[in-house]
Amino acid sequence: MGWTDRLGPRWTHDDVRAFFHLFRANMELMKTKPDEAIAAIASELPARTPDMVRALVAMHKGFLSLPMATDEGLYAILTDHYNAQVEWEREAAMKVTAQATKRTQPRKPLKRRSLRSSERKLFVAAIDEAFFEHSEFQDCLSQMNMAHVQRAKRTEWSAIRLSMGHPRRFSATFLNEERQKLYRYRNVVRYAQRTKEFPTDIRFPYKIYHPLAIGTQVRVLHPNKLTQRLCVGRVCSVSTMDHSYEVIVTYADHKEILNCPDTSVMLVESPQPSLLYWQQQPLKVTVAPAVHTTRDEADFCCDARGHNALAAKGMLLSALARMNDRALVLLADPSTTYAGLVHFQSQYAWVIVNLDTTNDVLAAALHRLQSVQHTPAESLLMEPHGLESSLNPQQIGWAHQFLTAAHEKSRSLVATSIQRLAKDDRAMSISSKTNDVLMGCMDLVLTLQCAANSKDDRQLAPVVLHKLLDRNLEHIMPRSQANMSLYHEICQSVEVLKSVLMHPPSS
Repeated sequence: MGWTDRLGPRWTHDDVRAFFHLFRANMELMKTKPDEAIAAIASELPARTPDMVRALVAMHKGFLSLPMATDEGLYAILTDHYNAQVEWEREAAMKVTAQATKRTQPRKPLKRRSLRSSERKLFVAAIDEAFFEHSEFQDCLSQMNMAHVQRAKRTEWSAIRLSMGHPRRFSATFLNEERQKLYRYRNVVRYAQRTKEFPTDIRFPYKIYHPLAIGTQVRVLHPNKLTQRLCVGRVCSVSTMDHSYEVIVTYADHKEILNCPDTSVMLVESPQPSLLYWQQQPLKVTVAPAVHTTRDEADFCCDARGHNALAAKGMLLSALARMNDRALVLLADPSTTYAGLVHFQSQYAWVIVNLDTTNDVLAAALHRLQSVQHTPAESLLMEPHGLESSLNPQQIGWAHQFLTAAHEKSRSLVATSIQRLAKDDRAMSISSKTNDVLMGCMDLVLTLQCAANSKDDRQLAPVVLHKLLDRNLEHIMPRSQANMSLYHEICQSVEVLKSVLMHPPSS
């Protein structure tokens, strides 16, 4: 008997909500006397038997044990289970029908058009290979220090996926987000290939390769959309400015040079171009190997502690954001009971206590990391053309004065805005960390405003502007992986503004 049969009739939203609240109320009894707790829960659910309740508890025991579990999350998991069951039954029926049809109908040869269609389905541009080769699941396992796990039971894999905190459902929103992620990946790769400036300011797990070399054999989509065909040729020209290749294609009676974008060029039995950049590539030690080895081990230990603390903090902040949304729903719902509010407050307090503990661990890890690094660290953000990496004393003094004045102005603006919001009864208290992020964003805006309003006789030096913007971006760097995509978009916009402000068009 499968899980769906053990659960009985389909659980509705009301059934799940009632079960969840009863389960929370009998949680202590569930630990000592599970049979009595299940019988008590089943007695309050008229359409359910103890076996159905026991099957539901056993099926979602890991999720129900989480402090941040909610009835909405349980209902979403059950809905996915029912939808998957429907898909399995439909696929089984289609497979039986296809086998019966295959026995009765003779096999027909594939048409040339269908062969071309199958080739196009397998087309992967050379620039996108690293994106599709990367496995987010393996990446999450590495972040959890479980990259060595290759085989496990189905229940163990289920527990691992739940602890990752990245539930995704195949939907139109999911496809749109993945498409936007692919577009951002392409922009970063093209920028790195063109300027040799790499994304050191964000977590970028993909490998970046050099552009295809001249003479490389490739398969391209013909620019003429009416032909709808694939052509095999060789690269004869590379243009990194407009992200395109010129490919010479040889036909039986003539030759043709096609100007194709990099998204229409695919490698054909050729080795991958040489590696240009990879964040996870190990650093090469050139001098003093014994000293550097000791320091690298200390750096690795400090980085591992800091990375684990940051990952834990990101998960706690995500849970805190969801609980804030849940709090708004509970306060707006007149049917909310006092017991439900007390239980929610205990969950909220648990997250806050763990967040404070994680902050202490993270602060200690950062302190150890600073004590290990004797030399000043380089800027995390991209340098303009690899030059102008330092400021003279006069520029340093001016930059410090500007940062101090801008920070004071930002503090005043944010405080004024918060005072206005405090008069609204619906407004919630804002933490000091949120104030710091808001002030950092205001510092960035004031820096850009100063650069745009500087006159020709007192124009801001490009190197000073570059350092100021880098410092502003470092101050607003998010602590949660969920906000990295937005931070990356801000960094890309700032890079474009840098190029415009530091290299203005000649009038």
